[in-house]
Amino acid sequence: LFLVCSSALYFLLSPSTTLIRYLEAARWETDPDVDLTLHRQVLEELIQHHFELGHYWEAFDVKQELRQVEYRYNLRAFVGAGTVQPHQRTAVAQPLDGSTHAAVAAEIRASGRLQDVDALVTRLQTDQTQLIIIHGPSGVGKSSILSAGLLPAIRTLYPQGRTTLPILVQTYGNWQLGIATELDKALAPWRKPSPPSSPSRSTKPPDEATLNETPSADTLLDQFRMGVAKNRFFVLIFDQFEEFFFDKMTLAERRGFYEFLQQCIDQPWVKVVLALREDYLHHLLEAERIINQVSPMAGAEVLDMLSQEVRYPLANFTPTAAEAVIRQLTTTAQYTLEEELIQRLVVDLAAETGDVRPIELQVVGAQLQREGIDTLTQYEALGESPKETLVQRFLAYVVHDCGPPNERLAWVVLYLLTDEDREQRLYRPLKTREEIEYELSLLEMPFGPAQLSLVLSILVGSGLVFEIPEEPEDRYQLVHDYLVRYVRDVQTPGLMAELGAAKEREREALLVKQLADEKAALFLTEKNTALAEKNEALAEKSLALERQLKVQKRATMVTAMVLGIVSLLGILVYSIANLGLFNCLGQRPPTHSGRTQ
Repeated sequence: LFLVCSSALYFLLSPSTTLIRYLEAARWETDPDVDLTLHRQVLEELIQHHFELGHYWEAFDVKQELRQVEYRYNLRAFVGAGTVQPHQRTAVAQPLDGSTHAAVAAEIRASGRLQDVDALVTRLQTDQTQLIIIHGPSGVGKSSILSAGLLPAIRTLYPQGRTTLPILVQTYGNWQLGIATELDKALAPWRKPSPPSSPSRSTKPPDEATLNETPSADTLLDQFRMGVAKNRFFVLIFDQFEEFFFDKMTLAERRGFYEFLQQCIDQPWVKVVLALREDYLHHLLEAERIINQVSPMAGAEVLDMLSQEVRYPLANFTPTAAEAVIRQLTTTAQYTLEEELIQRLVVDLAAETGDVRPIELQVVGAQLQREGIDTLTQYEALGESPKETLVQRFLAYVVHDCGPPNERLAWVVLYLLTDEDREQRLYRPLKTREEIEYELSLLEMPFGPAQLSLVLSILVGSGLVFEIPEEPEDRYQLVHDYLVRYVRDVQTPGLMAELGAAKEREREALLVKQLADEKAALFLTEKNTALAEKNEALAEKSLALERQLKVQKRATMVTAMVLGIVSLLGILVYSIANLGLFNCLGQRPPTHSGRTQ
């Protein structure tokens, strides 16, 4: 109370930054279980002042917390595009592990999903079941039925007197650390409190490297075995398991998890639940093959991961179930709707496919409550397509959270996450951040890296956009196909033409560059051809000169030989002639005897 009064005083006398400092302190000091109204007031004031100062991410973060608080305490009927969580009640004393007595969420019970929860719980309690694979289309509510249905339900199980401990894992970059972290949380209520440290002992906390040290698979299995020996029952739940195949790109990386999974399946009182989109089911064939190879029980029993005994499919709501969901949620939140409005709303939600997507029901319902619409007259006043109008306003509300300077960028980013195929059918492309930045540059949209990061973070945090982990870069995708046309309807008609014109300019620029490159290549080819011809002529001249030199050399040698021969002949002739002359004179040639004739 002191902090709240102080913040109110500083609101009048001091800058908003000081007020935010007091409100941040009050945010963590106030307890919604003790005074929910005060806690909500602090969060609302904090959102307002963060937003006014341009702290859009901080404002969005607090707003997400406020939404979760209001939803958990039955003040908000619909959760929007987020994951359904169990409701809690105020003024109820919490035991050591408060989550043990958490109730299954109201919409899980009202929609007929309670039958699914009961069926899953029954499977987990049978000795024949060691593995369950929950699958369904995107947006069917797999994460919601786990967090708001299965988890709170199995926490109340005590098979053969054992305490059931669910371990929920949703990230797979370092799955060993993720399991170890959740296992540590689950075992915390049974951990003995540390004795008070003496003054001589160091109270320095362990460093971050120690806390984040990755345990081995064998270490985790040893912890499970120790827990089983202490009369505990572990249920390992891997939600959004399709992300595992994005995080682990090679079989060598995936094999370690498969072998760990096999040992968990073969371990008594340790069971496994995998939840993934049905278009990723075929990836499990690889896991099945590895598990059957390494399992010591493979000879006696072969695991069939895609059998009906292992799989558990989830479908969309029937219209009857959707009506029950709406009635239950609005009644609990004291947000009463006219019966005619409920019936019309379900008709509109089921108009396209005959059933109701849980995510669409939550989105439309959240905007309905935000605008305070509770009668059919108010609903019809929205126009010819009131459901579409509500979805568009829901989109606008999320975009507004990005902040006025970033709204245009947010709309364009959402638009870039939609496209048309050759047959003009709308779809949701997967795009990396680099591809988004490239198309923004084509549109000559001014933005900074931090600005785009803010927009993408808020869109992902709101549930409108998926961030899909992949290598070498994560990709983004609009959360559902049905949102594509709404995003395009909100945009000005000129944006499509502008993007098309920008791509056409880019194509023309590439064509001009290609023509210039071709001309340059032709010029170089011609120049190289001329140079080759010149080199060929020079080579021919060099060869002719070489032949000429050889001829000259040969002629010189012949001449030298002839001259030599002529010289020898001359000497011979001279000698013969000289001998003949002496013979004619009757003289002998001179001797060297020393006597005279």
